[in-house]
Amino acid sequence: MGSPRIGAPRPSARFKRATAYGSGCLARHGRLNPIETPGERLTVDNLTLYRNELEGRVASCTVASRIRDLKETVRVMDPSADLTLIRRLLSITTQKARPSRDKRSRMVPPRRLLAAGIERMQRIEIEHHADADVTACRYRDGLMVAMLATRSIMRLGCFTAMQLGRNIVKQGGVYVCHFDGADTKNSDDLDFQFPARLTPYIDTYLEQHRRLLLRGNASDVFWISRCHGPMREHSIRQRVRATTRKEVGVDIPPHMFRDCVATAMSEEDPGHIHIVPRLLHHRDEQSAGRSYNQADGISASRQMNVVLLELRRRALAKSPRRKRRRSRRRT
Repeated sequence: MGSPRIGAPRPSARFKRATAYGSGCLARHGRLNPIETPGERLTVDNLTLYRNELEGRVASCTVASRIRDLKETVRVMDPSADLTLIRRLLSITTQKARPSRDKRSRMVPPRRLLAAGIERMQRIEIEHHADADVTACRYRDGLMVAMLATRSIMRLGCFTAMQLGRNIVKQGGVYVCHFDGADTKNSDDLDFQFPARLTPYIDTYLEQHRRLLLRGNASDVFWISRCHGPMREHSIRQRVRATTRKEVGVDIPPHMFRDCVATAMSEEDPGHIHIVPRLLHHRDEQSAGRSYNQADGISASRQMNVVLLELRRRALAKSPRRKRRRSRRRT
């Protein structure tokens, strides 16, 4: 509900959207005063108007997210602003937020997503579409799915902005990634490597398909569009969703790959669920369970029982002498 002041930090895309949403709401109702600072616009009437407009257009989770973004935007743009009212509103909307979609039914194991991405790339190399750009784009889309399936630690912002030589390099036969804290959501440096299994596919994309899509243009950005330039977040999101829908029958946006990882760990290997925060690059260990793990209690407990029975079987197998003594006593 304000415009950037002179000397304010450069706003991110999220802050720009929050400013546009808030100011747009006030302008539509004739309440936008250009003289007021962002903090002065945080009145009860303005916030109520904004909340009511949001609730009539978007889901409850999005309402809470938009209000959170607006709070952060005002905090940055007007450090002296009183945020008491918007904090109270954020608390109320967060408590009422309920997911509008059943994520659990859309969970696909990462290994299946990886296999789907690889199978798509292998198939594209055999099909040879008449339009070389189509072949290159379809191969690229398969690589996106495979890379997200193996390293969902990378959020969409980093995935989109990834640059050759700066964020991703080839070392010792594998591709290694590094992102500075300034580029990550939690401001921590991010380092990881892709499995060697993907190296030949990344090589093929870089040496053939990416070069073809560039059409002689110069760019360090990893993902290149059919328009011969860097892809945008929206385009990558749409291509990943379309690819997963075709290959596995489920529409999975990039961010949901993180849900799939957390859920798979909970269901298939609950003994190592504690490593999920590191897999998803979280500071808060509870975030993975609260926001990403879609496994229900019955499924998780069933898998835990299997693990416990297996551990018991191994323990008994390691102590044959005790078994013999017990059998002799019984006889």
